[in-house]
Amino acid sequence: MRKMALLGGMGYLVIFVTGIFANFFVLEELKVVGDEKMTFLNFVNNQSLVVMAFIALIGMVVFDVILTWVLFVLFKKQEPKLSKITAWFRFINALAFGVALLHFTTILNLISNPVSKSGATREMTLALEGFNDVWLIGLVFFGIHLILLSVLLCKSGRVGKIIPALLMIAGIGYIVDTALQFGYSDYTSIADISALVVVLPGIIGELSLTFWLLFKAEKNKKDGLII
Repeated sequence: MRKMALLGGMGYLVIFVTGIFANFFVLEELKVVGDEKMTFLNFVNNQSLVVMAFIALIGMVVFDVILTWVLFVLFKKQEPKLSKITAWFRFINALAFGVALLHFTTILNLISNPVSKSGATREMTLALEGFNDVWLIGLVFFGIHLILLSVLLCKSGRVGKIIPALLMIAGIGYIVDTALQFGYSDYTSIADISALVVVLPGIIGELSLTFWLLFKAEKNKKDGLII
């Protein structure tokens, strides 16, 4: 079981690295809010980076599925029903993310041969919006997963209270932020604050759990669990 904990920790690290690279170092840098043509040109002129971001996002999905299985195995003896439900919510998020990547393939096709595509700029904007919308829907399931994971960690009694509390806050934050993005017309005015509320607890909580899995998780002699 110690190997499972290490696999979980490494899975989290891969997701952190690939996610930060693809989203913050590529997509957010290339997108120009309110300027579809400049965004399109940025993607066309940085095709290699966009492809690397796509590969990184695929890696995120793969390791998300692996991590879903790992977390289920770690908790199934202690909380079989709750661990299964928790795993399913993360798996649904991974599936949604995979569907979102189909929109990304449209972007790759458009920027690889933009001259022959009439209206390519608008098509790419729609593809980006589709990618973002499906991803946001997936984050609702991910938020529920974090809330349930927080409960599992509390029941384990081995991680303390801070990490579960941070995951609980992040989970609620993902759900609320997604609802605001879909339902609040002036979301851009609160986007930075909302993102901060979601991102900080999520990063601190999941990164803390990552290091716990890698360095502090120990075997419970009573039931063979890690954590």
